[in-house]
Amino acid sequence: MLQDPLLVPSSLDNPEARRKLDALIERVRKHPALEAYFLRDEPSAADFAGLGRLVTYLRERDPKRLAYINLFPTYANNQQLGTAGDTVTAYKEHLRQFVEVVKPDLISYDHYHFFRETDQPQYFLNLGMIRDAAIAAGLPFLNIIQASTIEPVWRLPNERELRWLVYTTLAYGGCGISYFLYWGPPEYGGLYRDGKPIPLAEAAAELNHEVARLSPALMDVDSMAVYHTAPIPLGAEGLPADAPVTVEGPGEFVVGVFGRAGKAQRFLVVNRDYRASALARVRLPSRV
Repeated sequence: MLQDPLLVPSSLDNPEARRKLDALIERVRKHPALEAYFLRDEPSAADFAGLGRLVTYLRERDPKRLAYINLFPTYANNQQLGTAGDTVTAYKEHLRQFVEVVKPDLISYDHYHFFRETDQPQYFLNLGMIRDAAIAAGLPFLNIIQASTIEPVWRLPNERELRWLVYTTLAYGGCGISYFLYWGPPEYGGLYRDGKPIPLAEAAAELNHEVARLSPALMDVDSMAVYHTAPIPLGAEGLPADAPVTVEGPGEFVVGVFGRAGKAQRFLVVNRDYRASALARVRLPSRV
């Protein structure tokens, strides 16, 4: 993922910078290691018009590479988002403007859930709003999940918590996982510290292999619905009686339903309690 000072909207307005940007694109666009152009992390809505111009420019010159932008989480304030209203109103408007103005190929966001003394309350609210925006736009979404203690108030997730973050994202139809922080100096507390893995890096590697094995079953279908058993978290929907799959048993579960052309074909059940194991009894209607 290429970062460069030229990958900013102002380069398009300066003839010399634009010439250098064109030369950069021409130099790297056929390189097998290039995955994307990194444009911006957590922009305000006020930045969307310029970023939209840059995304269009890069897409015309290198349509095979992603122009990558990462968005704020729900707990960003109105000034950061560049929109107004309560949490849901401001964030929904932020997402709407991002999709309509920037016209991205991917919706990427970060949400850091695990604090030292508590868990944040908006994780599933955020996940659900991103999912809704992605479905409405016909786009994939990526969740950057917590894997460091770069902020003093964060706790480093353990293996169960990391698994919880990955699989809840998959249940919501997420098409990508990124770890923050994958690689950095020791003081950042990431998975690799000056190139040396911590034990959690091995757990992340195994999760990556699991996701790769599951991807053929999940990536060729659409996310149709996501349900929760009681107690229902903020922003989530309870499991209705007529759901295509019913989950019972002691425990708390997330149920992702997937299919094509409005017909449910697959499901993914995730234990919502990362502290304890749970046995899910799954029932399917006789017509399935």
